[in-house]
Amino acid sequence: MSPSDKDRLIARRALKRYSEVQAARVRKLYNRHRAVYAEFLVEQLLTGSVVVEDPTSSWDLIWPVNGHEARVQVKCSGSYLPRTQKHGSKATWDVAAPKKGWDEVSRLELAAGHHCDLFILARHEGDDIEKGWSFAALNRELIEGKKKLTMKSLKSSLVEPGDLEDTARRLLGVTPDE
Repeated sequence: MSPSDKDRLIARRALKRYSEVQAARVRKLYNRHRAVYAEFLVEQLLTGSVVVEDPTSSWDLIWPVNGHEARVQVKCSGSYLPRTQKHGSKATWDVAAPKKGWDEVSRLELAAGHHCDLFILARHEGDDIEKGWSFAALNRELIEGKKKLTMKSLKSSLVEPGDLEDTARRLLGVTPDE
């Protein structure tokens, strides 16, 4: 086996192991990993949407809706905190406008502020990653000027996963039949 073949084999093994550990971290509900998982869950719930590859982009998904590519930001809040193994963490989402942004497609830096068409606030209850999810869809106007949102500020606007796409389409002014 040549040195380059050996290097490739080691790299493949490392990538496989990395994938296994990432999956375990998601299942154990570590906050950062649960939040990234929420992006992929939303991708599955919004027909045709795609998670952007660059994690520094100013939005998490692109969703083609009615001839327009809607930019979607996903924020996640979970009730279970694995470090302390406690349930009941309050539902809060940081929605402060960033000081700068990044467009992964144009490769341009963006001015301060939000650059999304839609925000999806994901809430996870319990200790099973595959259940206990609810969502709120909000347009940029509802986020502007706010730093943090709580369950109280959402006025019970959370919806079940199966209702997210219709709710998001309504916010964008697109009926489900379009």
